[in-house]
Amino acid sequence: MKKNTKLLDQMVKYLRRMNGLKLKWGFFDEEYPDPRGFEKVSEIAQLVENGHKNGGLFEGTTTPPRPFFKAAVESPENHHEIRAAIKKYQRWVLQGKIDPVDKFDLVGDILVKQLRESILNFGGSIQQ
Repeated sequence: MKKNTKLLDQMVKYLRRMNGLKLKWGFFDEEYPDPRGFEKVSEIAQLVENGHKNGGLFEGTTTPPRPFFKAAVESPENHHEIRAAIKKYQRWVLQGKIDPVDKFDLVGDILVKQLRESILNFGGSIQQ
């Protein structure tokens, strides 16, 4: 009787590779330089998300909060979609269908889609 541990060995390899991997999402200045030169894009996103009084981008202006990021993160539908995707992609990793890094890329794509939808549909007032 011969043992075939190839799949098990691959699963262990993938699990080790996933150890310590993290998925960051948000607005990163190095990836999104502001062509207008006003502020860093992450700062603009924060000003829009939280609102600002007297001097955010322009002195004397007041902008109410428009929490598009919070809306995307706290949406029950988005949570369900992400949880289901993580389970599916984790299963694919363990079955050897995808690499662990691919799992993070696929989940990241869903998060980007959710954030875009939140920005475009904020308050139902913005038309695509």
